Amino acid sequence: MVIGLEDIKKLAEMSRIDMSEDEMEGIAKDFGPILDYVDQIRKAKEMLGSINIKLERKDLTNILRDDVYDEGRPDFSSQIISNMPEKEGRYLKVDKIL
Repeated sequence: MVIGLEDIKKLAEMSRIDMSEDEMEGIAKDFGPILDYVDQIRKAKEMLGSINIKLERKDLTNILRDDVYDEGRPDFSSQIISNMPEKEGRYLKVDKIL
């Protein structure tokens, strides 16, 4: 798929991005292969969606283990908490991230 400079100019304008002519030409060259790849993925998805395959394994009923606390295993969380510079009880104090 080919995308032209006019398309890039329009996208830059809509995005309110100032770009030089050289930058627009570079992006136009990069966009083609990217859009071709996206088109291939879309076609593959459509093709796979049209194939109705049902895979069944009768020998696997529940492959997940129960989430249980093993008293025999070492308590790594207490080791981690003891090495932290700032802590409050069993909680780690970290900087606020927004």
